[in-house]
Amino acid sequence: AGISPWSEKATFTVESPIVFPPEESAPYSDTMENTQSEWVGDGLWNYVSNADMAHSGIHSWWYQNSYGVYDTGMANTGSLTSPPVKIPNVGYFLRFYYRYQTETTGTTWDQRWVQISVDGGPFLNLVQLSDDPQVPETSSWLRNKAIDLSSYSGHIIRIRFQFSSLDAVANNFLGWGIDDFSVNDTPPVN
Repeated sequence: AGISPWSEKATFTVESPIVFPPEESAPYSDTMENTQSEWVGDGLWNYVSNADMAHSGIHSWWYQNSYGVYDTGMANTGSLTSPPVKIPNVGYFLRFYYRYQTETTGTTWDQRWVQISVDGGPFLNLVQLSDDPQVPETSSWLRNKAIDLSSYSGHIIRIRFQFSSLDAVANNFLGWGIDDFSVNDTPPVN
């Protein structure tokens, strides 16, 4: 009713609708060099310009704060979402390069999920990354095992990289980096 001892009545206006990036069509690849505006990052996801932190070129996305870690003093979470990609037919695969350093390589703490949204629907888990070498154990970027997208033929998908620390403990690590994302019809090696 606008009557209270706390404040005066306030109004607001929504000036513009949410703008979605343009739809891409598979095959689609992104080296992250000139497409920052097509990706949506929240939480601690940052677009980094540093050749030492990229798989190729000088740009990549990293889940970390300005100090190069994801320690904020509390539990934190964030997502990095791709532009919409139309999968024209069966036989397409998702691949990307990544590096990470977290509390553990397991599935319990500091979780790294690859999620998918189909035709604008909710994001669902595709795969949880775990038991892979961390930054101190390897100097190279890792390439994920190809994810078969055949069941999404004829649909528009968005891929989301979801990171969650789940707690405020042991978060003084580099986080998770993503680079060189692709959806193509090159089958995995048998």
